[in-house]
Amino acid sequence: MGVSSKELRLAFKLAVQAQIFQESFTMTPSRLLCIGVLFSLLAPLSVLAQQAGAGNGPQNGLQSPAMINGAMPANPQSAGQDAAESTMTSSTPAAPAGAEKQMASNSGSQSSIPQLQTRDPRYRINKTDVLNVNFLFTPEYDQNLQVQPDGYVIPRGIPQIHAEGMTIPEFTEALQMAYGKLLHEPVITVLPTNVVPAYFIAGGEVHNPGRYTFQGDTTIAQAITLAGGFTAYAKHSDVILFRRINNEWVEGRRVNLKHMLNSGNLSEDIHLEPGDMIYVPKNTISKVQQWLLPEADFVKFGFFGNIPLN
Repeated sequence: MGVSSKELRLAFKLAVQAQIFQESFTMTPSRLLCIGVLFSLLAPLSVLAQQAGAGNGPQNGLQSPAMINGAMPANPQSAGQDAAESTMTSSTPAAPAGAEKQMASNSGSQSSIPQLQTRDPRYRINKTDVLNVNFLFTPEYDQNLQVQPDGYVIPRGIPQIHAEGMTIPEFTEALQMAYGKLLHEPVITVLPTNVVPAYFIAGGEVHNPGRYTFQGDTTIAQAITLAGGFTAYAKHSDVILFRRINNEWVEGRRVNLKHMLNSGNLSEDIHLEPGDMIYVPKNTISKVQQWLLPEADFVKFGFFGNIPLN
């Protein structure tokens, strides 16, 4: 444990004062010699204390840039706190490169997940659709394109294009890019003339499962009504809505239609979109009931002994 020079000077001062008081303020040559010896003994200790104090400063005996330039902090206490905070911050290990790559890949995978579609989506081209294509400045290229069963169309003068699943603006842009190699900045208008009617599918425990054409804005409760309502074995609290987002992702959502109907609050009733499928599963009782036997079969198989039937 190091002793500071200030403490050594204080101890020496006290010793001298005690010696002076003890000898009634008389000074003899022998006492001067003792004081000189005491000075010679305390001088090396003072040097060691100064070196120990310097060792408690910045590492490697280097001073901070502020001390070298003669600038001192206005608030020494806050400066000490800032230094401690900077030390704690610098002592925190940096994330390895592999972790950063993993975080980047995770963020990339999350961004690749498609967002749920909003209400009133754009119409997408289906198989057997007929599209009327008009060229504003080159009417000789006007044509009607029918979407083939494989989803492709065969335009005049350019390679075939896969049109199924595209919106009308997307298909128009694809035509402009393809015809841009033959024509100078073609202006093209696409109008669907014969399209597949928008529909939804209701299945499971409804009286009339099947495919239904939209007759306007339709919700899940209205779709169940159009399908004849629930059967006696339906699980009203667990209706499932399937919605295709793209060719790779399908959204499945559970809807507690029983609670909505009993409470009379249809504010959460979901509006259907073209291609949606509603599935109503069986309730628990109907699943168990198929394993139950009538009383006559119990007697027939001898579960109750030989009990005659009246």
